[in-house]
Amino acid sequence: MLAPFAFATVAWNAALAYAAVAPRPRLSRAAACALSPAVCVAYLLLAQLALGGGACFGGDGGVADDDAEAAATVPCALFAALFAQSLVQLGVAGAATRRRRAAPKAAWPCAGVQALTLAYYGLERGGLACAARAAPLGAGLPAVATRPLHLCLWVCSVSAQVLALYCVERDVAEGLGKRARAAAAAVPDGPARRACVAALCCVQAMCWASFAGDHVPGAARAGPAASCAAFYGLLRWGVAAPLGRARAAAEGAGDGALAGRIAHMRTFFVAAWHLFPAVWFAGALGLVSEARVRLGFVGCDVLAKFLPAAIYVSLAVDP
Repeated sequence: MLAPFAFATVAWNAALAYAAVAPRPRLSRAAACALSPAVCVAYLLLAQLALGGGACFGGDGGVADDDAEAAATVPCALFAALFAQSLVQLGVAGAATRRRRAAPKAAWPCAGVQALTLAYYGLERGGLACAARAAPLGAGLPAVATRPLHLCLWVCSVSAQVLALYCVERDVAEGLGKRARAAAAAVPDGPARRACVAALCCVQAMCWASFAGDHVPGAARAGPAASCAAFYGLLRWGVAAPLGRARAAAEGAGDGALAGRIAHMRTFFVAAWHLFPAVWFAGALGLVSEARVRLGFVGCDVLAKFLPAAIYVSLAVDP
């Protein structure tokens, strides 16, 4: 089952290359945001079938002990509840779009991210990882070696959040009034689109360089170094660039409250995304156990994937 996953990966990167060079891509930002949840979930399922890299709490078809089963069940229940709450928030935001502060469509990729993360932990909890015929590429690795399926989860979830941030940029400008809309229209879409593509490419480089550091001989140092460089490129083009322009649009329209909220949003994303490498380094240095590394990643998932949807909805409904 490796061929469909490899084809999907090549098609994903080919679409990024097309978006970077095309004068006017046929897929709008709104359409990309709407499609991203379904695309990401399908990609994750292909990755599971191809790589078999999920951690199966029950072992190779064995019976799990109660503690392991509980540890695998809690993230599923948590993200199911968070996903349901996000759907309610999106419904509330949809009823408040007349305010036009920021359209709630930017929150849909975040709800998709929660559904995607629920699917990941569901694969882990349900033992479907054990049903994959391919031997897990992560088998036998140290506790801190990130499994391929988790890397695919990050590729999908971070990419969807980058798309959401670029939707926030455009939606804020369009919702501030004629002056801000005119200023936004005067800025060519090409540079912003290429910056978005650069951020999405950084996501790919960050995750697959980490994979290379774990699995490719001789890349134990170069892989993490390249992944770290791509991570800061992601923060530059995926967070600072769109939110910086959105804040400038709000300030130009005299909306200081919205500008301050966007500045806080930028601080949140920078801080929350730094937690993932911090947890990894804590495990790599032997400061915490394997179980605490896993618990740390679950906590990071909750913080980085639940709060953004609430933040975007607040832009749509808060006065």
